[in-house]
Amino acid sequence: MSFNSANENIDLPEVIPAMTLPETVLFPNALLPLFIFEEHYREMLSEALESDRMFAIVQRNDSDDESNCHEVGTVGIIRASHANEDGTTHVVLQGVTRVKVIEEVKGKSFPQIRIEPLKSECDLDDLQLRQNRKAVDSLVHDCATIETKIPKEMIDFLDDIDEDSVYLDLSIQTLCTSAVMKQRLLETPKVSERFAKFIAYLKLLRSEESLFKRLQGKTKDSEIDLN
Repeated sequence: MSFNSANENIDLPEVIPAMTLPETVLFPNALLPLFIFEEHYREMLSEALESDRMFAIVQRNDSDDESNCHEVGTVGIIRASHANEDGTTHVVLQGVTRVKVIEEVKGKSFPQIRIEPLKSECDLDDLQLRQNRKAVDSLVHDCATIETKIPKEMIDFLDDIDEDSVYLDLSIQTLCTSAVMKQRLLETPKVSERFAKFIAYLKLLRSEESLFKRLQGKTKDSEIDLN
């Protein structure tokens, strides 16, 4: 299977190693730092580095069960790898494409899955895309909880991205703090629906922030623990 991502032609294998992690979602084009320390994932990383440098990230439904996972994940390519003296490794994985998990494949000490690529469907015209981007941008700059947690340089970087589906996915990866919502958005193929759900999420954040400020009244943030 071949896939074009970020101007690269990447051949995807039908069966690929997978890290199944709780509370972890990777979007295409986004970067994910990982610390590889478990023995079976060390073996997985070693094989990946010796072959196509790719493995998948799939979020677990159950934090204690590696095989109980969502049906949609993301294949990533290793962009950086630093081995430590104790055998652990720091890795930076970049998302390549969404994939559907067809089945688990036995035979290795680490999880393997048979996959099928899922394309992002851009069903909006240029005007609609600009309107949706403007709505996201306005909500981000209107929500203090986002601006205080995300460096301004990162928000400026997102604004400079030309490709709208890439802008949307990287915005979700960066700004969405809910793993449940991230997974829901990852599983939404149509750009229009993904924009709509993400905008609704940002509006909810803004509403919660506004309600908190009203309930807080004149109490300073530093004084809340005293009440």
